[in-house]
Amino acid sequence: MKDLIGERVYLPGQKGNPDKTFELVETDLKTSQRDVEILAEFPILKGIDIPTAKKGHLTTLDKERWLVAMEILLQRGVKNISEIKRLTGLSFGRADSFVKEVKERWSKSLTVGQVNARREAIYLEAERVKEACWETLNTSPLSDAARLAYFRMIIECGRRQSSLIGADRINVNVETTTTHKTKAEMEKEVASHLKISVEDLAKIGDSVSKQLSDARD
Repeated sequence: MKDLIGERVYLPGQKGNPDKTFELVETDLKTSQRDVEILAEFPILKGIDIPTAKKGHLTTLDKERWLVAMEILLQRGVKNISEIKRLTGLSFGRADSFVKEVKERWSKSLTVGQVNARREAIYLEAERVKEACWETLNTSPLSDAARLAYFRMIIECGRRQSSLIGADRINVNVETTTTHKTKAEMEKEVASHLKISVEDLAKIGDSVSKQLSDARD
C-alpha cells in the first residue's frame, strides 16, 4: 500500500465498495499509525496519532497519546461516544472514560473568570440571535411555517439564557438591561403574538418540527 501514497491516492474498491481517490502523504500515514484503507474510510483521523494499544493496561505515554487523540476528535466535532468507538477501535467504556477525562481537564484549566467570560459571550450571542429573529419577523414577509420556526428559535435562545443564569448557579455578570425570561414566559409571549394558547403553540411547533424532519429525510 505504501506505493499508493502521494498527493492523489487511488484506492480500488473491494467487496462492492466504490473506488476512492483522496489526498494522503507519507507523513499522514506514519503519524496516524493507520493503513491507507482506514484513512480513506475515516479521513477525520488524518494527522491524529492513534496508539495501537487499545485493551488492557496502558502505559502512561499511551494513555496521554489517547487523551490527545480524544481532544482533537472533540475539537473536530466528534461528540458521540459510539462514533469515537467506531473511529478508534476502543471499547465504549474506555472511549467514554477518555472523553470524560479530557473534559475534566478542560474544566480544571479554566479560571472562574474565564468561565464567566465565556458564559457572558454565549448569553450575549443568544440575545443577538433573538433580536435578529424578532427583526426578521417584524420586517419580512414569511410563511406561517417560517414564522413558527423563528419563534421556536427565539424560545430556544431564551432557554439557553435561562440555563446560563440559573441552572449552573454561576454569576454571568451580563452588563445589559435585558430582562431575563423563563421558557414558559417566552412561550407565553410567542403565543400572544400569534393570538393562540400556549398548548396550541406547542402542538403547532411539534407538527412543523416533524414536517421539517420528514422533509430532510
